[in-house]
Amino acid sequence: MNAKMKIFLSSIIGLLGGVACWPVIESFLHIQNDMSSIILASSLLGGVIGLILGLFLGTIDGVIVKSSKKLKSGIIWGTLFGLLGGAVGSIIGRILILKAGDYLFRSSSSLSSFLIVLIKGIGWSVLGAFIGIGSGIVLHSKGKVRLGAIGGVTG
Repeated sequence: MNAKMKIFLSSIIGLLGGVACWPVIESFLHIQNDMSSIILASSLLGGVIGLILGLFLGTIDGVIVKSSKKLKSGIIWGTLFGLLGGAVGSIIGRILILKAGDYLFRSSSSLSSFLIVLIKGIGWSVLGAFIGIGSGIVLHSKGKVRLGAIGGVTG
């Protein structure tokens, strides 16, 4: 399989993972207010998102090389690292959002609303980076850790 096809297939699998996360995120937004802690809610949501994306991203290598052994291993390690990376990344992202949001809420800047949206995007990028790093760790590749982080941030 040529490099362009690998990139295309990886992108499609990542897109399908993102689509699979969407209903989970939407459902979770309705129940998070009933949780006792915003950090607990964030880690739970991040963990579930990471688990789902890790499941999808973990399949990429096995699908590309057509190996059921790599597919099974990728699914196991992808979900594990996705769960952990998603939970940790979500907590860090949420803390960033809370700290920056608190500061911006108290400021008199006319850009506060825009900056809060920007900070939320950065928080989600932190979550994505941690999940992407996990997918690189699964493949035991420093280059794929870097690419996973970049892909997670941009995703």
